[in-house]
Amino acid sequence: MVISSNKRLKALRLKSTIQSKEPGRSLIMSETIMDLPLCNVIERACLFLEKRQWPGGFWIDFELVVGMSSQWVTAYISHCLAQANANSSALTRANKWLLHTQLEEGGWGYNRDLPPDGDSTANVVLFLAEYSRTNLSEEVLDHAAETLLTFRSNNDGGFITYRPVPHIPGEEKHKFRFEGSGWCISHLSVTALAAVALHKVNPVKFGHVLKEAAVFIQQRQDPAGFWDDHWWLDRIYGTYWSSHFLNSMGDRISPQRAIDWLVSINQDGRAWGNGLGSQPSPFHTALALSTLMLLDSPPRVHQLIDNGIAWLIENQRADGGWTSVPILLTPIPDIHEPWRSTDASAHQAVADQYSLFTSATVLSALANYRYFKVRHVENSIR
Repeated sequence: MVISSNKRLKALRLKSTIQSKEPGRSLIMSETIMDLPLCNVIERACLFLEKRQWPGGFWIDFELVVGMSSQWVTAYISHCLAQANANSSALTRANKWLLHTQLEEGGWGYNRDLPPDGDSTANVVLFLAEYSRTNLSEEVLDHAAETLLTFRSNNDGGFITYRPVPHIPGEEKHKFRFEGSGWCISHLSVTALAAVALHKVNPVKFGHVLKEAAVFIQQRQDPAGFWDDHWWLDRIYGTYWSSHFLNSMGDRISPQRAIDWLVSINQDGRAWGNGLGSQPSPFHTALALSTLMLLDSPPRVHQLIDNGIAWLIENQRADGGWTSVPILLTPIPDIHEPWRSTDASAHQAVADQYSLFTSATVLSALANYRYFKVRHVENSIR
């Protein structure tokens, strides 16, 4: 096949301008690669997050009766921001704060007043493995990974959110960390995220754990292609992280089923709701697009991705963020599968009122899109 000089020049420009995704390297992309609007959107989104970081190095969002989240959202936002600009000074501050606020029980939590949990700890380990690896001793990272392993269930190979507290006869059971609590069982998205983090740390060392986690996740995929999850009022969040992990393990079948499902539920060719019938939202659209971009796509899906990115760009607010919707579920501990429950208390959901979690998720999708476009151009010239 003969490649035109213009096409070859474009490919060379792509390769020479985009920088490595290795930890500590900038991910800012030149205007010569992407349209100026996308570059501006990413820059404004980064500034939106950076300006809302507290002086100590953390972010807060999601107001619940137990307070606002700090450790969990800081780790998540940091990971997303690092994908867009790993040279952001906000990441240095966040990294320092997280390392200095590990809880006495081991690990990290929703905030510093609650016990550590597997999801928050997994988010921290993923951020440390991707961003801080060049600045950390292997001992520190290994210790964080080993701490994450303490949330692994010996029953099914999944990862739990909270460690149960043994009940002492004659005393009142713990309000949510009791044996049999729905908060202390293996959860889909926690397992997927923990597995992604451990795979990033050392896929060989944790090979057995990762294989069991893969089986746990594969067995829970709905025949339609999605995954339900305990903590989210949607089918998109768990579907993205499950597909992300399984793809890294070489499973292309399960992610492809997820992609087929996402394509089938898209109504307007541009944006997604929560997979349960809601109106389109930036949070769910970003996660859906990040899932679609995991595999090489045919033209129809590629066009859907381009359209979705355009929708996100159009819906960026003047302050650089995106509007949030209720996403985080707070099911009562007695319920194990809130998506099957008819109890109204199992379906109470809250939004990230500061839109930080949502905006970080969208920023991550936009960063993924830059590399997706590079991969597409490289494939087109082979």
